Amino acid sequence: MKQRFSPLVISLRYDLTNTIQTINVLYFNAVSVMIVATLGSGLLHGF
Repeated sequence: MKQRFSPLVISLRYDLTNTIQTINVLYFNAVSVMIVATLGSGLLHGF
């Protein structure tokens, strides 16, 4: 039972790690876009 169950747990952990990394990248991109948009609109309003 343990032998068959082990690969499943490993693959689940691997999937979870990939998912977390993907979410981090998407979140970072979204924050970067928001910062650029805020700076851009601030500059436009400044001029």
